[in-house]
Amino acid sequence: MAAHTWLEKADQYLESAELLLKARDYDSAVSRAYYAARYAAIQLFLARRTGWQPGWQHETIWHKIAEQSRSLQWLRSVLMSGQDSFNESWAELLEQRSSADYKLSNKVTERVARRCIDFARAVAAAIKENAQ
Repeated sequence: MAAHTWLEKADQYLESAELLLKARDYDSAVSRAYYAARYAAIQLFLARRTGWQPGWQHETIWHKIAEQSRSLQWLRSVLMSGQDSFNESWAELLEQRSSADYKLSNKVTERVARRCIDFARAVAAAIKENAQ
């Protein structure tokens, strides 16, 4: 079934991330988790009318979502296990995705993949609950 909103696309990618985790394809699971969080962020940008451009790169999305988290307590409180802030959590997710996608020697563990999926799921859930 095709996604009709960015949050539906995020949910689809979270489902894929879980399947990849079960298949022990941790690199791909992290990548799907990152994109799920990215799609949820796009939904937030649209809902808050803060602007969004399809050509925005990963760093731009990161800076824009960090900017939103400064004014939204409900978003600021979403953290990845082991991180102290939303911004650090997003940075870690982005770093893990980049390593998973572009480094041959990368060794994403099941634990790291789970942390990334859990954070992406929490981001999507928070946006779904608060930004509709």
